Amino acid sequence: MDDFDVLPIIQRGLMPALLRLAAAPPWERWWEGYVATYLERDLRHPGQIDALVDFRRLMELLALRSARMLNQSELARDTRLSQPTAHRRLNLLETTHLFARVPPYPVNRATRLLKSPNVYWNDTGRAVFLAGYFQEEELRKAREPGNFFETFIYHHLHVLAHLMVSPARLYTWRTQAGQEVGFVLEYGRKVLAIEVKQTSQPGYRDAQGLNAFLADHPQPVGGLLLHEGIEIRWLGERIMAVPWTMVTG
Repeated sequence: MDDFDVLPIIQRGLMPALLRLAAAPPWERWWEGYVATYLERDLRHPGQIDALVDFRRLMELLALRSARMLNQSELARDTRLSQPTAHRRLNLLETTHLFARVPPYPVNRATRLLKSPNVYWNDTGRAVFLAGYFQEEELRKAREPGNFFETFIYHHLHVLAHLMVSPARLYTWRTQAGQEVGFVLEYGRKVLAIEVKQTSQPGYRDAQGLNAFLADHPQPVGGLLLHEGIEIRWLGERIMAVPWTMVTG
């Protein structure tokens, strides 16, 4: 059995209308119409936005930051917007469910943690389109496929978390020393750390962030490393590497 190539799914996205379209040009035209409709019709009412070109520019730069820590000051500077304006427009995107902020895991421990959230677009097809990758070969050569892969996993974890009764909560974890875990899933008193790696051969080095989290938080159930391969293996006493399809189906 070969590894399942997730990149075409990431580029296409998960909107129902796209599932019957088999190639990249129709995806591109569909997303262009979607973004135009959002800016020219949907956004007019809730936000009363008049500078639509500036708003699209913010969306494009935010797409390149998906699955990264949000630096709002940097984003405002790059878009040439004031910080209050950038803040309002980020809130609009979140209110209209186009992207989300995942907050840091709120456990007060001795480890010095970074308190900024990570940001994720709610559909990878939208993020890839806004980032300007219209051809699959361009996306494969880009710097961001790993971020888009993590964004793809975020979408499914977000859905799974909200299917639970009561809903689970998603967090991220990052220390000032650079140790990080993509997601922390909290369900009641149970906690699972989840890392995402764009590799088909996960190794012990890929689990460094999970090991650091488990050492700092001994109460979690364990750690899960999601990867692009097909292998299921233990990477530690409480860390298991599994294919991404185990979460997404």
